[in-house]
Amino acid sequence: MTTRRNEQLAVAVEPTAVTATEALREGAAAGAEAAANTWPAVSEAVSRTVYRTCYYTAYGATFAALSVASLMPKDSIVEKGFHDGAEAARETFQEREVAAPPTAEQASA
Repeated sequence: MTTRRNEQLAVAVEPTAVTATEALREGAAAGAEAAANTWPAVSEAVSRTVYRTCYYTAYGATFAALSVASLMPKDSIVEKGFHDGAEAARETFQEREVAAPPTAEQASA
């Protein structure tokens, strides 16, 4: 009798177990898809944040330098000093780029 009762119970529970298993599989698939769709959005947000930070930093530094330069009297020793200092910095920077050691990619080529 117990065996028959167990069989009846198994038959009654089987549709529920199948439904629950299918729901778990669908939920796992939906979760994996949501995670896959989230990564590009996070990556894009980080990229935008980095870009905007660099943009506004460069803008602020350049605007500030140009503002200070515009306050200098024209054809004065102060203006000449700023001009010559900026030119020397550019030349030093360009020399540094030329003298830079090769990157790992360049060295292996």
